[in-house]
Amino acid sequence: QVSIDQWNSQSSVITLQSRGVPIVERQFNKEYKEKIYSELSQLVREDRIDIYDLSSGAYMDAQGNKFDLNEIQEAKIQFQFLQKKWKGKRYYIEALSGYKDDICDAIAAVSYECLTNKIVSKQPRNKLARFR
Repeated sequence: QVSIDQWNSQSSVITLQSRGVPIVERQFNKEYKEKIYSELSQLVREDRIDIYDLSSGAYMDAQGNKFDLNEIQEAKIQFQFLQKKWKGKRYYIEALSGYKDDICDAIAAVSYECLTNKIVSKQPRNKLARFR
């Protein structure tokens, strides 16, 4: 399953659906973000989530120049400048002015979706392998 926000995703949705990938479109409004970040904070408090310090590599621009993605460093920066703002009795999560929260939203959303939606119909069976 792939969860996609509502912004400029139509071509991605069509492409993924044509390849048989189930798509769930989510609106990253205040209510949804409150749910996903509440779940993420609970996972962090219970030490039930690991975010590995592994980069997915590099990308190449149109001129053939290669650049490191640096997504791990960017994720650390985004989490560092994430804030909870209160409005009356409710709160909302957003990046501090001048920073982004896209990676944080993605991690929170995938954690929430994995915990609340049954994505596979059957768990894989265990198998024993012997090596000599």
